Amino acid sequence: QLFLGRMLVHNGRHAEAVPFLEVAAQRMPKSADALKFLGRAYRHVGRDEDAGRVLRAALQINADDREVRYLLMRAYVALGREELAREQAKSIEALDSKKSVR
Repeated sequence: QLFLGRMLVHNGRHAEAVPFLEVAAQRMPKSADALKFLGRAYRHVGRDEDAGRVLRAALQINADDREVRYLLMRAYVALGREELAREQAKSIEALDSKKSVR
């Protein structure tokens, strides 16, 4: 399910990917990858509340995932939650700083 959902997302077929990724996320609730791709698909079909929920869950698994934070920031912007979006932007900057120090 995850492989097919990822392939559909990569091909811009987000609405078709959602059911596959929902099943993958149900079967693998601790898979940050499944949650990230589901969140991305939700964002592209306008389900920003759902995107926020699954992307926050993905961050619980991997707090250093810059892409998840970016997607979450975009979901917050779409929902009009500017302060939460700014918090994610700051977290991304902190991750970038940490990465450049290494």
